Amino acid sequence: MYKIAIVDDDAECIRKLKESVLYYGEKNATDFEIFEYREGRTFCLDAKQSFDVVFLDVEMPVMDGMEAAKRLRRTDSRAVIIFVTEFAKYAVNGYEVDATDFIVKPVVYESFKIKMSRALKRIAARTEETVVLQRKSDTVMLAVSSVKFVEIMNHSLAFHTFDGIVEATGSLKKIGEQLLKGGFSRCNNYTLVNLRHVTAIDGYTVTAGGEKFSVSRARKKQLLKDIADFHGGKA
Repeated sequence: MYKIAIVDDDAECIRKLKESVLYYGEKNATDFEIFEYREGRTFCLDAKQSFDVVFLDVEMPVMDGMEAAKRLRRTDSRAVIIFVTEFAKYAVNGYEVDATDFIVKPVVYESFKIKMSRALKRIAARTEETVVLQRKSDTVMLAVSSVKFVEIMNHSLAFHTFDGIVEATGSLKKIGEQLLKGGFSRCNNYTLVNLRHVTAIDGYTVTAGGEKFSVSRARKKQLLKDIADFHGGKA
């Protein structure tokens, strides 16, 4: 089932988009769960939700669609964004937030069908796994391959990515239960390394993502096995 968000201050546009989504689902044997928002600020405050496709009205009071899209991208890099606007020129900067497409009002099903099919193809093409992180005020989705290593830092979990550090709540043991299945291995009591980014093992030192970490004696054998299994599975 795909989760769809429709964010528009125009009730009629919401109705037409909702009808189009449901009709598309009937014709293509696809299930959708639809969430409606009448303003961008309310949508952004609903941090507990994550969506596959977001239809965003460009022009809304208080917070317009572009600002809402920028805020969404701070915590979710994967949601497919489709701008909805009366004038196509207002959606030309969609590349700033990696928008997939735009729909010009009033919504016409034949045009909508093309946009929706394109969005679902983009979702289907993704092979990248993600990890969902809980923070004090929101939820963040990270691409697994972007994480170089995870360590305990200041009583929090620090996910070191190529774009910086993302801190989250939880325990290394619990997050390890997710990541050990996704190509990570624990090299000591404080660190999980991403096997995709391991470049060397020298004695009891492992290099991952350009950083060196000590490997405990109790974990070295398992680490070597995890590396062999990971790369062997990709051959």
